[in-house]
Amino acid sequence: MLPSPPPTNPKPVRVVLFVRVSSDKQDVARQLDMLKGQALRRGWQVVATLKATVSGSKKMNSARPEVQELLGMIERGDVDLVAVEQVSRLSRIRSQAFEIFEKATAAGVSIWIERYQLETLLPGGKLNPGADRVFSDQAHEAHREVLEHSERVVSGIAYSRAKRPNRQWGRTPGKTETDADLVKKPKYKDVALLLSAGGSARDIARLCGVSKNTVTKVSQALHRLNSTKKEQVAKPD
Repeated sequence: MLPSPPPTNPKPVRVVLFVRVSSDKQDVARQLDMLKGQALRRGWQVVATLKATVSGSKKMNSARPEVQELLGMIERGDVDLVAVEQVSRLSRIRSQAFEIFEKATAAGVSIWIERYQLETLLPGGKLNPGADRVFSDQAHEAHREVLEHSERVVSGIAYSRAKRPNRQWGRTPGKTETDADLVKKPKYKDVALLLSAGGSARDIARLCGVSKNTVTKVSQALHRLNSTKKEQVAKPD
């Protein structure tokens, strides 16, 4: 009888720790401590730690370098697992969170959700139905919170206008308004936020108390501003 081959040690799971806070005044230490502890207990090999400081509801994945780095690692096969505290750390914009989920799943990369102690893929590589529901529910909940926040802001604006009816609201007559001026206005900031969240012009107009033409105007202003920034970056020194 031939001797049994010596046992082989399984390769450690390569994990990326992904953490995010909304501003410089916040700290990622708590998130990192939880994820590092989990990696140590499970024997995961931490190959990268990606830290983002940006509101999860204000930027698309294409404008977030940390997300682009993560997606690059997934596409190259450099990682087996992405660990996050909760789904909203990836993004509060539902479509953007699902983009990461779908690309990871297609590449056979699982996502660990620390809050629920769940992975999106089972050991054999199949989708974990329970984790799939949790991911979907959390993505929808984060998106709903974004919309509710916008509604509260719009409600506050309406209340302020009702309390101060004699105040001059909006642009001073005869004053030329730039694209930057337009998108900085409180109610237009929310229009821009909801546009990024993928809302329809009709829904955004209703939530923000503006016309669909105004939503279109803000969308065009944002497009022009982004185009100008790209042109400035592309110009040689």
